[in-house]
Amino acid sequence: MLLSIITVNLNNHIGLEKTIQSVINQSFKNFEYIIIDGGSEDDSLNVIKKFASYINYWVSEKDDGIYNAMNKGISKATGEYCLFLNSGDSLSDDSILHKVFSLNREEDIIYGNRKEFFNNVEKRTITFSEKLSFYFFYTYTLGHQSTFIRRKLFDIVGNYNENKKFDADWEFFMIATAKHNCSYAYVPITICNYDLHGISAIDANREEMMNERLNTLKHHFPLFVEDYEELVRLKREINYYRNRTTLNLIKDIIKKQVQKIRILDK
Repeated sequence: MLLSIITVNLNNHIGLEKTIQSVINQSFKNFEYIIIDGGSEDDSLNVIKKFASYINYWVSEKDDGIYNAMNKGISKATGEYCLFLNSGDSLSDDSILHKVFSLNREEDIIYGNRKEFFNNVEKRTITFSEKLSFYFFYTYTLGHQSTFIRRKLFDIVGNYNENKKFDADWEFFMIATAKHNCSYAYVPITICNYDLHGISAIDANREEMMNERLNTLKHHFPLFVEDYEELVRLKREINYYRNRTTLNLIKDIIKKQVQKIRILDK
């Protein structure tokens, strides 16, 4: 089996059906499909049963969060690669898996672009960097919805950290690339449509997410903590200026320059 597609769901039967349809309609068939449902109380179980003949393994039971559910999926996966396509997300078109695997890539991590949607309205396309670096992970991360991970990499790096609420996938990618020097390849293809209702996409969770990242750096890469904090500070400053009117920005720049001149005069 070349690929294991893992879908995690909780009380999102509409999004789940959309995700399932995008998977089973693929022209590429060398994959198994795994659904981990967290004991949903909506119509999700009926949706799963409706498509049961297309699903290789499914379970509906209480879990300890999204990363616990994703790890359950990993434990059942037999494919060479894993793709985490959670409920609400969908593959970009019916031939996308064929397009990716016809490239015959063999790297540990294969990733492509994603389109982001909110309330079924397309917001933007995220084009990922061809080169991964500490700076890339300081400022962003890979999308697990558009990333194929070699199954054996979880044996090397470990499964997702279930103590994390938002950013265990970021931690996994950081450790895999920066600590274990795993191989990776970018494919300039839009892999998936990403539903911005996910918990990691909610602005209110941003600060806690940043704290999780900082704790990861302190534990695994303490030498880079100061660099990370400085980049966070600079990013906030840039966003501050972006949100101001041009006139106020000019006034602020002039004020700072005047202050510098006064200091020099002294």
